[in-house]
Amino acid sequence: MKKTLFIGLGGCGLETVSQLSRKLQAQENEDTKFMYLYIDTDEETKARINKQYGQLIVPQDFINLGGTNPYMVYDQATKGSAPRQKRVVEWASTQERGHVTFPNRSLAEGAMAQRMVGRMGIAQNAETIKTALTSRLAQFQDYKDSEGRTVDADIWVVSSSCGGTGSSLTLDILYLINKITNEKLNRDAFVKLVLFMPEPFIEHNKVSGEKANHHSLNGYSFMWELNAFKQHVVDGGKDIFAHFSAYPWGYKPGEAYDLCRFVIPVDVETDNNTKIGLNNIYSTTAEMMYYLNVGAGAQKIVSNLCNDVVTASHPSSALSQFTDTPFKWGTWLVPYGYHVIRKADYELRDYLKKRATFEILRYGLLGDDMPNVAKYRDEKKRYSPKITSFPTSWIWTVSLLLKTGASGRL
Repeated sequence: MKKTLFIGLGGCGLETVSQLSRKLQAQENEDTKFMYLYIDTDEETKARINKQYGQLIVPQDFINLGGTNPYMVYDQATKGSAPRQKRVVEWASTQERGHVTFPNRSLAEGAMAQRMVGRMGIAQNAETIKTALTSRLAQFQDYKDSEGRTVDADIWVVSSSCGGTGSSLTLDILYLINKITNEKLNRDAFVKLVLFMPEPFIEHNKVSGEKANHHSLNGYSFMWELNAFKQHVVDGGKDIFAHFSAYPWGYKPGEAYDLCRFVIPVDVETDNNTKIGLNNIYSTTAEMMYYLNVGAGAQKIVSNLCNDVVTASHPSSALSQFTDTPFKWGTWLVPYGYHVIRKADYELRDYLKKRATFEILRYGLLGDDMPNVAKYRDEKKRYSPKITSFPTSWIWTVSLLLKTGASGRL
């Protein structure tokens, strides 16, 4: 009997997996079972999908994090001594001027495209999430193929790499899946991660520069963390998850999980140099996942993806060191057309662009005389305090995805 679990995290996961479930309905029978779990903060999106397509997302498959108040979770954590509260205090930003401010309202109003805000949803609802995953993973107990051989639990996780909800949930969910499967089933889970890359959301939110910048920062930090895990496994090291987790899941020293067998990065650029609109990207991704599960040659494609990632992965000793991370960037995304992920100074670049526009307007169009730089500097020294560093706001960084010409992008 074929059993598959699909997990949709955040808005991207909700939209994609619900559309996939529509396509798979006709394929389900006594020999094929598809299970679903949705975790999000937005009850309205669920209601809209169900109104449009029928009851695709049933209540027992939906975990609503929308009732979480991030500020209240943080405030209670600073006053408590329970392990989960201590863990929140360890990773949460202190509420000082210039730091991420936890909103004193429910996550139903949005996670503000901030991963740290979204992580409060895990801290508040960890046991509910664990119970839901445990009950579904238990159905893989004694799971065998048509020839009676025990096979790994087949699991797909769909998420964004840059939003406030999905990207904040993903790493904890991947870890929890592996932990439960190893403890309850005594074997590894076969987890495939379908990951929406930052570019379409950065482009979509360019009108709001701050939100676009959040998506860029989220994308970089998420990929940095996932890379640390993937590269640690390639190097044969033990798991380092306790340092990154949003909740104390009962981590045991020495655990070594490969959080996912491979990642399928979803981007808007096609091999024909055209772009898929954001309004079509979820249905297109659902179509891809459908054929990777029930299409002709699906198993061979999945097997090839796994082999390509193994072949492309190299130990840290063979990799270049970049200054923006203590971990070396691995090569496990190369088969999909991504060469390397780097960060650059977004705020400084934006400042330079605006400064150049100002200079052209003032000295080019208006015809003002160019200042004597040395004289101008000496004048300013008389009245201005000495500046020894750039303003903090200039130091923000964003991700730039530098792609090779390889195929494989969606």
